[in-house]
Amino acid sequence: MPANIEVQAEPGALVHDVIERAGLSLVLPCGGQGRCGRCLVVVKEGRVRRRSVVRLTPQDIEQGYALACQTLLEGDATIYVPPQEMSLVRPESAASAGKVAPLAITCDHARAPWVEKYHLRIEPPSLADNTADWERLQREAARQYGLRGLTTTPAIMSKLASVLREANWDVTLVVERGTWIEPDAMPRLIDIRPGDTTAQTIGLAVDIGTTSNVVYMADLQQGTLIDHASAYNGQIVCGEDIISRIIYAKRPGGLEHLQKLVIDTINGLIDHMLDRQGLRAEDIYLVTVAGNTTMIHLFLGLDPQYIRLEPYIPTVNHPVPVRAGDLGLHVHPEATVDCLPGVGAYVGGDITAGVLRSEMSEQEAITLFIDVGTNGELVLGNSEWLISCACSAGPAFEGAGVTSGMRATQGAIEEVWINRETAEPTYRTIGNAPPQGICGSGMISLLGEMFITGVI
Repeated sequence: MPANIEVQAEPGALVHDVIERAGLSLVLPCGGQGRCGRCLVVVKEGRVRRRSVVRLTPQDIEQGYALACQTLLEGDATIYVPPQEMSLVRPESAASAGKVAPLAITCDHARAPWVEKYHLRIEPPSLADNTADWERLQREAARQYGLRGLTTTPAIMSKLASVLREANWDVTLVVERGTWIEPDAMPRLIDIRPGDTTAQTIGLAVDIGTTSNVVYMADLQQGTLIDHASAYNGQIVCGEDIISRIIYAKRPGGLEHLQKLVIDTINGLIDHMLDRQGLRAEDIYLVTVAGNTTMIHLFLGLDPQYIRLEPYIPTVNHPVPVRAGDLGLHVHPEATVDCLPGVGAYVGGDITAGVLRSEMSEQEAITLFIDVGTNGELVLGNSEWLISCACSAGPAFEGAGVTSGMRATQGAIEEVWINRETAEPTYRTIGNAPPQGICGSGMISLLGEMFITGVI
């Protein structure tokens, strides 16, 4: 390998798995099915067994080429991994994130946020009033703010006595007043802080796309956006479309690996914004997540297999809220993670969010809502009826099925010009890097130029 890395592997091990074990990343756009030919490596020495030679000529095989996702080791071997196959540009800076995800459009909401803060001054206990700490807090929360039936968690209860006394009985309660699935639930104390911290309550809105993940940070009390960041979904290395990832999830440990990749991507974006804003993970008390049905299943660690098999049934359309601590998100561990409800196997919560925000379901006029992503969805209707469907849109823009096709990353040809007189082409690549392939915008530009100049 270029890095001269040695790694132990048992006979019969998949070359791709061994490469990953060595700490390298090798992208599998087709999810390891051996269809795309993008995980090409060269066997310099040693014995291997190729399970599939699709896209390989006899000359390729003679020169040692093999598909990492379809090749098994049969002993010691030296494998060359082309470095260009291991690079993945991730736009995480504020400037580049803005190009991928323009600032969200805020809108008015009829009700208060699910999580609110309350500044509470409590009379200290005495011999005359020896009410226990928790019951004393409950009594004052009900008297001062009408928070009747307040509940809490073991973690909060364990620190209650010390926080109350260290704060001299002057504290801020962070209270969850329900979720979308249980809007009238009893109020739940999810944190208690010394002093008055009611000036700001932080929440996150997360959009899990098949290709890109976007996280917005908002002040829930002011209803304003504070920050946002974006990056490519780390799952891309396991498949560029949802079907490839569903197939990858069937591999031993595949589902757990896909869940970790998307959680790590989101955590990286959260950490980036926390650093920029000078905040701590414990300052974030609510997370709302949107995404297509497969992405939500992988995010929650749910088996997505039956989404792709007739009659195409997901495990759940309306996921129950979960604790952030159970998912390993870098927010307050008691924060609730709400995933927006989906409609079916290929129309998820991201479309639900779009329909609600566009208010097309409240209009008399018939409206067409289109989400062109890796997974494309369309919704048609008005206040009386709505109908939706889905299609695979991303491959048309990401070079799938094209010999030199690639995503819009470093080195991708994104624009082409053809001289009207000489028919000589010139091009521009992303990042002005040496050309690695052509992305969707480059293909559209190329076809347009070829049409204008009469080449086609």
